[in-house]
Amino acid sequence: MSGLPLQYLLAGTLRRQLVAGMALVVALMMALFVWDITRRQQAVVLQQQSEQTLALTRSVATASAVGVASRDLSGIQEIVDGFATYPDLRYVIVLDIRGKILAHSERNRLGQYLNDLPQQAMLTVLSQGQPVMDVAGPIMISGQHIGWARVGMGHTSARAMMTSIERSGIFYALLAILLSTLLAWLTGGYLTRRLHAIQQVADSVQAGHTEVRAQVPGEDEAAQLARQFNAMLDTLARREDALAEALNRLQTITNRVPGVVVFQLRLHPDGRMVVPYASEALNDIFHIHPDLVRHDASALKTAVHPEDLPGQLRSLTASAEKLTPWLGELRLVFAGQTETWVQVNAMPQQEPDNGVLWYGFITDITDLKRAQHALRTSEEDLRRAIKQLEVSNTDLKQLNEKLVQSQWQLLQSEKMASIGQLAAGVAHEINNPIGFVQSNLGTLDRYFKDILDLLTMYQQGERFLSELTCGRQDIATWLTHIQQLLEQVEWGYMKQDIPVLLRETRDGVVRVKQIVMNLKEFSHADNQEQWEWADLRKGLDSTLNIAHNEIKYRATVVKEYGDIPPIKCLPSQLNQVFLNLLVNAAQAMAEGVHGKITVRCGATSEGVWVEISDTGPGIAPEHLQHVFEPFFTTKPVGKGTGLGLSLSFGIVQKHGGRIEVHSDVGIGTTFKVVLPKEPPYQAAIS
Repeated sequence: MSGLPLQYLLAGTLRRQLVAGMALVVALMMALFVWDITRRQQAVVLQQQSEQTLALTRSVATASAVGVASRDLSGIQEIVDGFATYPDLRYVIVLDIRGKILAHSERNRLGQYLNDLPQQAMLTVLSQGQPVMDVAGPIMISGQHIGWARVGMGHTSARAMMTSIERSGIFYALLAILLSTLLAWLTGGYLTRRLHAIQQVADSVQAGHTEVRAQVPGEDEAAQLARQFNAMLDTLARREDALAEALNRLQTITNRVPGVVVFQLRLHPDGRMVVPYASEALNDIFHIHPDLVRHDASALKTAVHPEDLPGQLRSLTASAEKLTPWLGELRLVFAGQTETWVQVNAMPQQEPDNGVLWYGFITDITDLKRAQHALRTSEEDLRRAIKQLEVSNTDLKQLNEKLVQSQWQLLQSEKMASIGQLAAGVAHEINNPIGFVQSNLGTLDRYFKDILDLLTMYQQGERFLSELTCGRQDIATWLTHIQQLLEQVEWGYMKQDIPVLLRETRDGVVRVKQIVMNLKEFSHADNQEQWEWADLRKGLDSTLNIAHNEIKYRATVVKEYGDIPPIKCLPSQLNQVFLNLLVNAAQAMAEGVHGKITVRCGATSEGVWVEISDTGPGIAPEHLQHVFEPFFTTKPVGKGTGLGLSLSFGIVQKHGGRIEVHSDVGIGTTFKVVLPKEPPYQAAIS
């Protein structure tokens, strides 16, 4: 029953709610105010009591200091009895430093010990709550701690003061609630009369009289609310007109969109299906006017292809049961016409009578289906073309492999041609050391025979001496023969000449070996040659050794090598490049002119470079742009194939580098080969 008055107040008129609300708010505010004032006053009283207790403790400590120092117990007790008359004082205690009670407002406690004293000699509040405030203060003499003064103060006066404050607060709170309730009652009556005028207009609008407006004079909130209410009615009227116009325009648009039917389909609980709305495109696609299916949609089934109808009905039933979208594609058939493909996309919602209403659209996708059929046909043609292309690609790969093999064979042919061109010079280089080795071997053969004759003579002498049958005359004859033989073979010269012959022979063999090694390295013909890290200076030196006989009669070679790092390359192919450039430089020298060929190399941040310069006649400008073309040559017939620079250009490109040429007619030509430290991945794979 206690909840009924409150429910009556809150569910009544606005006036009653205003009175109840203001009374409740004022009551809460005054309750909070009284509670806050009480708390604040309590804090002030406690603070004052705390300060009084602290001051009283200091006074007791100061007054009893001399007595504690002199152990004047009766004097200390008199001091304690003097302080005991203080209002609300519960006890006064004086203790020595060990906690023994020297004086107490309750004399029966004398001589006892207290063990809850502070750890440090400072004024300390031991307890501040109910029922007393307990404070301990140190007793000091000349800065020395000699004991404790302890005071306990009660809260009787403070509680009396707080009770008085609370009663006054409650009285004023009740008075404020009464006045606010009266004011709310008067204000509510004024406001509800003005709001009732607005309510009457709202009831009229609800009844259909949309032209009625509220008439509330003044500038208060009710008048402003009335004006805002009237403005809202004006806005709603304009929006209603705009909505009607937009709906009319939307219907016009949906009716004019070609190939799209906007529709509503409703399934009644008894199983009947109707089409409450359908755009005019329904007549274009289904050849059925929207009015014919507004109350019975069975006519739509006759237009659906017999093979598609059962599946669409199952899809529609599942959509109604699970309230999931109805999506599908189906064919429409009409007498004497081709099939028409449509796509259905509708979203269902549950109706209050447990029926289902779909909102959606039907799109004519006949052209799309034809395009898909044409695309499938094109895809089949494309697959056949791709298959043919794969066959052609296989043939192309085979041709490419043959081309690579032909390029390698051409490179080896050019290399062998270069070696053949240098064969006479290389043979001359080999023939010189071989000639003096052969001569030295002939001389050593003769020396060997003479040494054998000397050994035979000495063996005879050993036999004579061992048999002891020979006379003095025989020994003299033997010695004479030995001396004659030594003079005959020129033994003194032979001893000096044999080491020289052996050293020259060894040098010649080493020289032949070096030439053979350079030839082997240069003419390396393994088509499985791997990329490796190599120092180009070593390749330049071996190539210069091979071409030495071709160059030495035409030019002087000057080497200006810089410090270069190893690079990843095919060393023998780069040697072929260097040989082509060196031989071309030597052959460029005019007859009877001994020129100079300078070989330089250096490093950059990206790789290394090799530069070969000559002091020949240079290359004419009209020929300079053709020097790297296959079979282009300015040499006489039989002097070159025209493939050297072309192959060199391909080798350098294979390494990811470039070859540059600069020539001044009458001054000379410079070829510069620039190579990276490591060729690009594609170049290495190729």
